[in-house]
Amino acid sequence: MKKNISWIIEMIMLLSILLIVFSLLIVSKVDLDYFMLVVGVVYFLNIIISIWIFLTERNFESKISWLIFIIIFPIVGHICFIFFGRKEKTEFSRIEYEKQFKLYSNLSFHVENSNETNYFKNKMSSLTKRNWKNSNVKIYKHCFEAYESLFQDIKNAKEYIHIELYIIKLSEIYEELKLLLIQKINEGVEVRMIIDDFGKWSFSDDEISSMKREGIKIEIFNKINFPFINMKQSFRLHRKIFIIDGIIGYTGGMNISDEYSSFDKKYGYWVDINVKITGDTCNDFSQLFLFDWAQFKNEKLDTNKYITKQKNEATNSQSLFLEEGPNVSEYILEKSLINCISFSNKRIRIATPYFIPSKKIIEQFKFALLEGVDIEIFVPGLADKRYILEATRIYLNDLILSGAKVYELKNMFIHSKMGTFDDTYGYIGTINWDMRTFYSNYESLNFLSGDVIKEMNDIFDDYKKKSTLLLPILKKPGSIKNLFKKLLIKILSPLM
Repeated sequence: MKKNISWIIEMIMLLSILLIVFSLLIVSKVDLDYFMLVVGVVYFLNIIISIWIFLTERNFESKISWLIFIIIFPIVGHICFIFFGRKEKTEFSRIEYEKQFKLYSNLSFHVENSNETNYFKNKMSSLTKRNWKNSNVKIYKHCFEAYESLFQDIKNAKEYIHIELYIIKLSEIYEELKLLLIQKINEGVEVRMIIDDFGKWSFSDDEISSMKREGIKIEIFNKINFPFINMKQSFRLHRKIFIIDGIIGYTGGMNISDEYSSFDKKYGYWVDINVKITGDTCNDFSQLFLFDWAQFKNEKLDTNKYITKQKNEATNSQSLFLEEGPNVSEYILEKSLINCISFSNKRIRIATPYFIPSKKIIEQFKFALLEGVDIEIFVPGLADKRYILEATRIYLNDLILSGAKVYELKNMFIHSKMGTFDDTYGYIGTINWDMRTFYSNYESLNFLSGDVIKEMNDIFDDYKKKSTLLLPILKKPGSIKNLFKKLLIKILSPLM
């Protein structure tokens, strides 16, 4: 009911602005005084919207982008802001979020903070309110290997399979997964999936209905309702998590589609990183799924059933699992990565498909470069979205001029989402280094330490062999077209 009222108000606001403006434009052709009245109305609207933007709680780059946009494109800018730019009220403060999140843990198996003497680990635990836990981490640097392992573990599932996905497409990979899930349901295994509405764009409602008829419990996240689109509907579920019986977890860059297995002609070999995690961290995976299912589906599942005691086994790493979304008022993910940069003294290595970060992150990288930290950033040489690749190069050029080394993988699209800091700590997850990740997406990642870091650095070394070092662009844009393109990228990049 509240959503319907909100949509009605938005439509009334939109139609009122259109009616006033077009009426004034028609009569302004007859009389100069009316033309000046149109200018006055537009100016007044600029003042109102500008004050509105200034008073909202949002990141600095987004405010500047919207202010410039409505100045350059009056009326159109006002309408776009009313539909897409209004800052939705967050559901939780960080304190309230942690209280709610803890309700979905099984206290019988709660792992307390170890007596860490490491400053970095203590700082990260304090900031994120998450514990470092012993884990076995298996890295897959080829998606087809990750699929093979995942599907085998699904075949061996005994009790339940929980999945959160951003993208799922009709494909060979999907057909294989669907058949496996149906087989497990027939064996009495419970299957639940949370799928992002935008990410299932190529899916028909009939296919979703078909999956539900087979017994797969599905929740579609944040359905896009045309034409009633607002800022909240731009929030997307970007997590990729697979949980088998609460004792095996997978995460990383892969969704369910053929390009991730390098079956797509456009992309050829798809470069990506995924991990299989066993040990205490799996309870964090399950806790997040239970929380999300309750928030999105409005159904509370039994934590005692779905968060299980982990096997006592030798582990090769420690992991701190962190989730974040726009439903929380504080941006802990961004702050955590800024901490990782600031704590680094020797070397930072990052692989990301997109690099359009906030000014705070750019400045922290520059501080690290001034302190002599060696920074290597690996990005695609093949674009999946041309305009985003161009935006990535513009932002990276600023760091190249400050001394960072940026490598483009030759004729390949790299979708890997990982990083290492001082060859001691690292992360693998679902994040990109862009403002959508930090402010608009539901994301997750694992901060890591231990033996896995050396393996990650070996992968970076392999990337370097397949890459071209980017040189700085020293010349200013020569044409009006290039200048306008750069200006447009800068304005729109906080919204990408």
